[in-house]
Amino acid sequence: MTQFLELQTDAPVVIARLATGYVLDTLREGDDLKLVCDVQSNPPPMQVIWYHDNQRLEHDVSAGILLASKSLTLRELTLAHVGEYSCGATNAVGETHSPPLFIHMKYAPRCREGNERREITVARHETISLTCEVEALPDDHVRFSWTYNGTIGDVLPMPNSRVENKGLTSVLEYTLGADTDYGTLACWASNSIGRQRAPCIFNIVPAKAPQPPLDCALHNESSSLEVNCIPGSDGGSPQHFLLEVRGSFRNFGIGQIGSHTLQTPQSDQGLVGESPPIYQDMNPTPNFQLHDLEPGYDYTVYIYAINGRGKSEPALLENVRVAESIGGKMERSGIFLEDLKKALPQASSENMIIVIALTGAVALVLIGIGMIIGLAICRKRSNTPIIEGPDDFTTPTYVPAHRIEPRIRYSNENRRSQRTSLYVEENRKEPDLLNRVELDLRD
Repeated sequence: MTQFLELQTDAPVVIARLATGYVLDTLREGDDLKLVCDVQSNPPPMQVIWYHDNQRLEHDVSAGILLASKSLTLRELTLAHVGEYSCGATNAVGETHSPPLFIHMKYAPRCREGNERREITVARHETISLTCEVEALPDDHVRFSWTYNGTIGDVLPMPNSRVENKGLTSVLEYTLGADTDYGTLACWASNSIGRQRAPCIFNIVPAKAPQPPLDCALHNESSSLEVNCIPGSDGGSPQHFLLEVRGSFRNFGIGQIGSHTLQTPQSDQGLVGESPPIYQDMNPTPNFQLHDLEPGYDYTVYIYAINGRGKSEPALLENVRVAESIGGKMERSGIFLEDLKKALPQASSENMIIVIALTGAVALVLIGIGMIIGLAICRKRSNTPIIEGPDDFTTPTYVPAHRIEPRIRYSNENRRSQRTSLYVEENRKEPDLLNRVELDLRD
């Protein structure tokens, strides 16, 4: 009789743990660490694999990762080694992973990610607050100090009176009093593990005018023109944006359209140049809508960036023309500085002075001629006997027609005669109808 012995087979049972002699709570940055994978398996495991944050680890001496049959050794721990570790074993039945083991360590302070080095633009006599943020474990009893590395190479400690510390943050109040105050400020932190290896750096540089707006484009919308740009560097100070519209006078004269005087074609000898700004708008972003521009005329659009240090060179949009389809006057949003006829280029001021001088000379000549004629008339009038006649507003005097033979005179500005009103009875049947004539009484 044959007997069979039944053997139990299972997938591996695995546990990851610290090797003997290692205590997790005492681990520090720079220490070595060894982990062990305990495996219970029938049949025996064919392979043991280690994982860090679910990423499989490979043997790499240069990186300080040493793999043995059931162990993992990490040399000179850094913060990159922090995380979850697990192991997995495989036999003929299956594959099993251990529960994760979280590895952490104490470490000296380091700059918070993204705060390792910063450039701060500051104007002279300006006071700024510099905030230094670090990470550390343990995070209590963190101490800070600041140093100044000037432009001439000297390294000086900053007085504690300017520094305020709270937890993992230190704030320094710094005032630029002279050009020599520009340089590098370094923030150092330390805890019970040690002092941070690399400080948090603040490069203090002079503020400057902003860069011009970039990639400005014009879009013809149904009711307006839209100008859109990308902001350039702000020069280290908050910036805003200014738009100006100028009229073009090249090969154009001046004519009036609607309520604004604009250029109209005349001849090839027209004015050359541009007007001062006829329209302005200001915005915190370089995005504008143009209103109140007449269709059919050329304009130049200037877009500036402005900060506390000055104004950038303009970004230009030349030969801007409002589409005829927009038509009519558009709703006003910017500021019209003046009519275009008041915005003539400065080069035409000499012509205007000549015109004014000629006009004044002609006026003086005409006034002189008028005075001469007036004096001549006064002399003639004083030598002419005056014959009193009936007043136009008194009772009419009836003069027999056969006794006076008047000569009728009509308006003559070159001769002056004494006039009287004579009412002649034309029709006895209609005594109320009288004719008025002018008489020359010299006869």
